Amino acid sequence: MMAGFVTGASRLILIFVFRGPEECGDPDKRPTVLKSMQYMYFALLVFWITVLVTVAVSMLTKPPAFKQVTTTDKPTSHIYMYLVSNTLRLYKEIVITSIGLKHRKT
Repeated sequence: MMAGFVTGASRLILIFVFRGPEECGDPDKRPTVLKSMQYMYFALLVFWITVLVTVAVSMLTKPPAFKQVTTTDKPTSHIYMYLVSNTLRLYKEIVITSIGLKHRKT
């Protein structure tokens, strides 16, 4: 996101620094990205820069742990709570059987 912002902000700064020709017929001495590239094409370029940077950063960083992403939406939070409750239940059964107490099933 920041790559797209910096690219767009740099074009905005260039627009203010390099003004267009004063009168019709004067030579246009602005950089090519300002005088030849329409704004919507530049927006498309910024979009693809943002996509490429996002994909590159995503591929170069390690994936987050399951615990870090489980509560980001409703379905995975249920999965996480299911796993935690089953883990606690199994742990309780292991502790009870290891100390020799009888555990009755409910």
